[in-house]
Amino acid sequence: SAISYVTSGVSKKVALLTGHSANDYTDDFVSVLKDNNYTVDTISDAMVNTISDEYDAVCIAAPTGDYLDSEITALSNFLENGGKLNKGLIYFADAANPRLPVLEAFLESWGIKTLDGILYETNANYRTEDSATTMLITPASDEGITKNTGYCIAADENTTATAFMTTSDSVVTAPAGSTSDWSADGETKKQYAAAIMSEKTSDDTSSRVIAFGSIEYIHSDWISNSRLSNMNVAVSAAEYAAHAED
Repeated sequence: SAISYVTSGVSKKVALLTGHSANDYTDDFVSVLKDNNYTVDTISDAMVNTISDEYDAVCIAAPTGDYLDSEITALSNFLENGGKLNKGLIYFADAANPRLPVLEAFLESWGIKTLDGILYETNANYRTEDSATTMLITPASDEGITKNTGYCIAADENTTATAFMTTSDSVVTAPAGSTSDWSADGETKKQYAAAIMSEKTSDDTSSRVIAFGSIEYIHSDWISNSRLSNMNVAVSAAEYAAHAED
């Protein structure tokens, strides 16, 4: 838990990569991490070709531009850590941003597949009053919101991806760029993954990637809402990625 992490006296270090993000949505998330004994450094370089192994995890939030192959190599090398693994990545997508084929291919290599479209909750009991794309996600003890979707897919025998937060089973996918007159009538309702964790293991160690379907999960309106568990889940995700519980 966040409390046990603080009292453990263990300090973890996270690099926030903002060079591909037009907007900074992470102030509240960074503040929460710092309150939980993390050191957070912002790396705003437009191109990052190496990531220091002094960091336990990196965070990518709502990128608006795709990554270069050399940057993907840097991310992969960081997570590989010279074969020692024990590193992590936290990724927050943004449905308002364009497709990012290079970054998405990297995530797919970790068993995390991003799909086209915006999730639309048809059941008024599981969404906010003014927006069908702002919805509750489960497990029941952890509520949140999502605006995009992803699937867990087979990566390789050493990598396992698992959805740890999902929508209800009354959600449909609206095509990207849908206008206000789009209707969910006749669309197939199903449950979607809203957040996925992936772990690549070797011997007794691992590196981990966590992907959230929406940057809005850590928006100030939701992460600071005492009726929701967004803050707890965000800290738990950071703990998992940074191996704080090890």
